Amino acid sequence: MRDARFSPDRFKVLTAGMVRATLSDVAAAFRSHDRPDPRLDADGEVAFILQWQLKGYKTADPGEKPQQAI
Repeated sequence: MRDARFSPDRFKVLTAGMVRATLSDVAAAFRSHDRPDPRLDADGEVAFILQWQLKGYKTADPGEKPQQAI
């Protein structure tokens, strides 16, 4: 998902926020069909490996480009 292989060309790499939002949407679909949230581990917390993955994405994201005020 991070490589944006299934996204339009304007997305070269999906940012950590976009990946997090997509995972949240998938989890909402599971919950709306009375299924457990796939992001959570047995303790009901976000899985540790998923936390690491999202943190790595955030670290690797390019910095924001400031824009000139008009």
